[in-house]
Amino acid sequence: MVRDNRKGFTLIELLAVIVILAIIALIVTPIILGIISEAREKSNMRSVEAFAKATETAVARLMMDENYDGGEITCTSGASGTAKCEAKTVPETSTKTQTITYSGSTVSCGDNNNGITVETNEETGLLTGIIKVSKCKVGNSAKTYDFDTGSSTGAKVHND
Repeated sequence: MVRDNRKGFTLIELLAVIVILAIIALIVTPIILGIISEAREKSNMRSVEAFAKATETAVARLMMDENYDGGEITCTSGASGTAKCEAKTVPETSTKTQTITYSGSTVSCGDNNNGITVETNEETGLLTGIIKVSKCKVGNSAKTYDFDTGSSTGAKVHND
């Protein structure tokens, strides 16, 4: 009797392994892509939150200025993660400016960079120091986000 001493796998066995690996890849790929997309979304939300908190710090600095007259503070977002907040000071002919340079992702808020609101108390008319940002776009993301520094919840996807 002649013995066959060849070692290795047959073509059928190799094809079976390849098919099994392909099926596993088809199942795992959407899961991994979903995890990456979710992580990107959370990163964008954190960028908006950090930008709003940086703006809140600038507003607090303006409010603490000895020449601040208690009036309106306006903030606008600019290009490349910057924002500018201005407050009227005493004498009324001058304004004090705080420029925020945020070093995270590029964040711009509002349709015409007017998506930053400094909240006022309805009863007293005084500023609360709470910042609301709306329609903030992070980098090249198609989604926009809203955030309120006085809220206990995080940034949310903006819904029109």
